[in-house]
Amino acid sequence: MDDDDYTYARHVGWLRSLLFDTLDLRDITRFCQDWGGLIGLRLVGEHPERFRASAQPTPTPRRHRKMGEAWWKFHDFVKATPDLPIGTLMSFAVTQPMTPEVIAAYMADE
Repeated sequence: MDDDDYTYARHVGWLRSLLFDTLDLRDITRFCQDWGGLIGLRLVGEHPERFRASAQPTPTPRRHRKMGEAWWKFHDFVKATPDLPIGTLMSFAVTQPMTPEVIAAYMADE
């Protein structure tokens, strides 16, 4: 796949196809966060009859709100780093220290 394949619209389409066309799910309880929250919320809006409940701990973006400087620094770092140290990044995002084994698991090749 090309980087251009990873768009919001493509992710919505892929999830829609999996949930509805392939699995034919109904009475779904949706609990999503981060980008999954935005993608899932779109599906709830388009197909409310398929969902029983929906929860989202992720705030929805505001159209005219600008991202802060810290976000742009993170954005630039991710964009400029070919071998992203995801284990290290994840260790900064949790409240309890991660063991070296857990960090290594995030770094494992697929």
